[in-house]
Amino acid sequence: ENLVETTYDFSSPVLRRMEAEQIVDSLFLICGKPLDAGRMCIDIDGSRDYHSSLDLGTPRRAWEFTSPSNERDRPSLALPFGQPFITLLKTFGWRDTRQSPLTVREYAATALQPAILANGVIGKRFTRLSDDSDFTALALETESVNELVRQTFLKTLTREPTESELKMFVELLQPGYTERVNKDAKIVSREPLPRNLVGWSNHLSPEANEIKVSLEAAVKEGDLSTQRLNEDWRNRYEDMLWTLLNSPEFLFVP
Repeated sequence: ENLVETTYDFSSPVLRRMEAEQIVDSLFLICGKPLDAGRMCIDIDGSRDYHSSLDLGTPRRAWEFTSPSNERDRPSLALPFGQPFITLLKTFGWRDTRQSPLTVREYAATALQPAILANGVIGKRFTRLSDDSDFTALALETESVNELVRQTFLKTLTREPTESELKMFVELLQPGYTERVNKDAKIVSREPLPRNLVGWSNHLSPEANEIKVSLEAAVKEGDLSTQRLNEDWRNRYEDMLWTLLNSPEFLFVP
């Protein structure tokens, strides 16, 4: 037998979808933004008995989330800053009760999974070029559009772009690249949203419902866009980020 001409088939690592917690942590590690999920507590004023009240603090990693325990149809009990994270996590198979975690999860794909990444609050925060985004800093500092595309791929998909991908995104971002920076623009910061106006002691008042509904609307609007980048060019770069986020490659790892 001629061993030189013998071919061998080696098995490669099986692709698997990231766990729900890995997806959330990866999104915010890549874009460099804080979770800003607020406290996991509806009794912020401590009016309930300590046996009944539970404060799990402010999550900084996805595993720190848990059930908001606000199943009653009452807007005043909502957690508008944390709910988008919980919704995304549950969509990808996470169980929101810490005392009953799932070792084996449901991995069947659903229509909700790509939909929530493409149109949800968390996906919007990832792609939005706000002043606290690492992608904004990358766009401001990178001199070459080819290098910007390359660095964006490395940061998002941890690989170099192919020739066709590089060509496609350079054609998208090249127009107006040299004029993309608004040198006189200042960093935009939103006024802090009120977070301590509604607690267990006043959640039955009509004003409490109105406050929480307005907070939910503000959270859905997302982060404020930076003014330091030309709006048209910024929108095109956000389109690139949206495309990479929604590619199947983003969710699957060896």
